[in-house]
Amino acid sequence: MTAISILGAAQGIFLAGILLFRKSNTIANRVLAVTMFAFSISIFSVAYYAHELYRDFPHFIGVTSYFPFLYGPLLFLYARIIISGKNIFKRKYFLHFIPFFLFVLYTVPFYCRSGTYKIYFMEQLGQNLRLDILIIDRLKVIHGLVYVFFTIKLVQQHRNNLKNSFSNIDRINLAWLKNLTIVIVGVWGLVAIMHALEISGIHLYKNIDSMISITMAVAIYAIGYLGLRQPEIFSPQIMASPYNLGKTAKYTKSGLTPEKAEAYLKNLVVIMEKEKPFTNLNLTLKELADKLSISSHNLSEVINLHVQQSFYDFINNYRVEEAKKMLADPKSQNMTILAIAFDVGFNSKSSFNSIFKKHTRMTPSEYKRKTNKKSII
Repeated sequence: MTAISILGAAQGIFLAGILLFRKSNTIANRVLAVTMFAFSISIFSVAYYAHELYRDFPHFIGVTSYFPFLYGPLLFLYARIIISGKNIFKRKYFLHFIPFFLFVLYTVPFYCRSGTYKIYFMEQLGQNLRLDILIIDRLKVIHGLVYVFFTIKLVQQHRNNLKNSFSNIDRINLAWLKNLTIVIVGVWGLVAIMHALEISGIHLYKNIDSMISITMAVAIYAIGYLGLRQPEIFSPQIMASPYNLGKTAKYTKSGLTPEKAEAYLKNLVVIMEKEKPFTNLNLTLKELADKLSISSHNLSEVINLHVQQSFYDFINNYRVEEAKKMLADPKSQNMTILAIAFDVGFNSKSSFNSIFKKHTRMTPSEYKRKTNKKSII
């Protein structure tokens, strides 16, 4: 176990060094590099305690104890910077590290003690766990799980925001954020389960820290290599999603009267039915707003409030209706499902199938067979 931990830690430091010098996503990669480095030092500490190196180097005792209060904020901020597309680290981000600094301050008196006292402390700790340390250990898990929730919510909001600006999001690279979320959930989920079992008296492994370090080593490999493969940030100017943050709150000062909104909606329907802009694979909110000669914000308000849909759902609803016509049209019987998907504006067969089924509760193939049977009868 110790050898695997050391190898994982060394790999993490190596990957952290590479990330620091990457030219793309500079700030995001620096945050990820710091995270990897903190992970790695924590894993090295397992070997430090396992081989009782604290007897020779007692002043390193407890140095990594509060690193877990860094992991959640760092990974959350990494995801936030990637999503924002802005290569900056805002000052307010440091507020996320207040719990870490508070607990560091709490242990300053211990760090100021002699090496002999620290060795004695370690030996006593194995026999009788102090209540304050036990509470802090539980707080680490709670803190980590809170940031897991924040990260999942952030990624989900980003996906919803994309749906308010783009009609197709399949080619917008969300895979890395999804994978990052899976890794974070996996690590903290395992940590939470193991702590819960410890509390209930079930000891699956004699040294829970060693088991957690192995999980962290695997996470380092996953996060590091996936991070290195992450391309330059895709950073379109995405407006904050009024559809998700409260349908009316973001439009209270828009100045769009009900009369104007109704007129815009009528023009929108006319353009959608006559010009069929939805057949453009890469149609965006801005492009459609330009066709209507109105602002993107006003068009978003019309679709969100008066149609009660996101831009993504609004456009894909038209695409599905057009696909239904083509699937039922005898003139289109020789066309493949994929060809119809491309013709109506979808950019992949998988997204066409899933969205079509969402609207009709049938796959395109099932719908085609059903309409053909009706025509024969």
